[in-house]
This record gives sequence, C-alpha cells and structure tokens, in this order.
Amino acid sequence: MRVTDPIVGKLDQGLIFCCAKAERYRTKEVFGVVITARCDIEQKKFPILNYIPVTHFKDWLNVDGFDILRERSKRNENATFRNCLKNVELPESLLNTHSHRDIIEKYHDLIQSKKSKFSDAIAQSCEKIEFLESCTKHNAESVSQLFTKYKKEAEIITRELISHRLSGHYYLPDIEPNANSNGYVALLREIRYLPQSLASGIASGIDLEAETEDEWIGYLSSDPTSFAMPVGVLTSPNIEHVLQSVSFLFGRIGLPDPPPDQVAKLLEQHP
Repeated sequence: MRVTDPIVGKLDQGLIFCCAKAERYRTKEVFGVVITARCDIEQKKFPILNYIPVTHFKDWLNVDGFDILRERSKRNENATFRNCLKNVELPESLLNTHSHRDIIEKYHDLIQSKKSKFSDAIAQSCEKIEFLESCTKHNAESVSQLFTKYKKEAEIITRELISHRLSGHYYLPDIEPNANSNGYVALLREIRYLPQSLASGIASGIDLEAETEDEWIGYLSSDPTSFAMPVGVLTSPNIEHVLQSVSFLFGRIGLPDPPPDQVAKLLEQHP
C-alpha cells in the first residue's frame, strides 16, 4: 500500500487528516480519509466533504475487535451448549425460559446419569458463556482475559481484517509516508462529513486552540490543543479499493433462499 506526502492546501480524494471523530472512539486519536469524488473537489461542487474515520489498530482491538471476538465466541459456546443438551436428551427450548446455570442445576441428576464426558462438557460450556457475558470493554482485565482465552479466534479475526474479509472494517498498514506503525483500521460503516469551509481550512492546517469558528469545533476531535492538518494521501489503486469496499457494504442485495423441496429434488438428480 502506497501513501504519499500531502500537498499543503490541496484537497483530494484519499487525503488523510488528523483530528477526525468516530462515535465509539471519542477518547482515542482518530484520522479521516476523504472519499468525496475527485471531480466534485476539483470543481468545488461539494457543500460537505465526506470521510471515513480511521483509528489505530491497537485501539480498534479494544473496541470493535473486542465486540466481534466476544460475540463470535458467545455464538460458538452457545452452539456447544445446545449440542450438549441434545447429547443428554434435553430440549433446546429450555434456553427460552432458563439460564444456562439454571438448566445445569435443575437437571443435575439427569445430566450426571449420562456419560461423564457430556456432563463435564456442559459444565465447561456454561462457565465459558458466563465468562463471556461478564466481559466488558471498559475493564482492561476483561479485555486481556478474553484475548488470552480465545487467542486462536482473535488471530482468525485479525487475519480476516488484514486480508480485507472482515465486513465493515478496512485495514491500512500506514497513513503517513515512510512511517513504521502497528497499522490502522478504517471504519467503513461510519461515514462522516465536514463543511466545505472547514475542509478547505484543514487542507492548509488549522490550529484548534486559536480557532474562533465555534461551529467548526463539533466536527473535529475534542482536544483544543490539536492542529488539524493532512498527514498523508492514500493513492491509487488503494483508495479505489476502499471505495469499492464501501459500495459493496451498502449496495449488496440479499436474495431469498430457494425452496427446500426444490433443493431436495435437484440433489436427487444424477447424470
């Protein structure tokens, strides 16, 4: 991925600037990558400039990465628990009215009467589910424990991110030329905007501490000592690939599955 130096005072598609905002990263350093069409920028036909927030990979791990890992792990553990119920001949519908722990306690004798491996498995699954439900991203110890206990799953998510297979998130190795960073993540679902006058000012640099335009401040990070300015330019074909990912994310169409009886008839046919 190639990132070049910005030209002072020049707005362009792919321009990356600091002091941007992202809803769930209010206390973190956030950048923005401009996605408004080049022709609109060149001819100044944009009342607002659209951008995608970009956050440090390490910050992303603590917010979106944490949520994705916890939800995936919960789905997997719940599936394991349901399979355990089948193995001890208990209906899955019990989960509609009972907690996992309640089921184990209420049907303890029945579960113990089955093979020991099933009773051990259902107990372990319940403990894991309870751990996942107690985890919170606001607790550093919870975050650490989650990524330690589910290290393999966390590695899978990271690989999906790096290879651009994680929907809604786009990995960027760097946002400045010749930088040596741990990577960044563009939040594709959170498209934001700046007024044209503010965007034009950022292209040359704005000292937020000395800025008197109060209506501008709400569009930028809350740190008044920051200097909002371009830091790099994401060049072709990478900026086009980002836009393609955004288009696919919002423009994809879901179709209904074919009728099961039709699928069954097709599966019965042989050459």
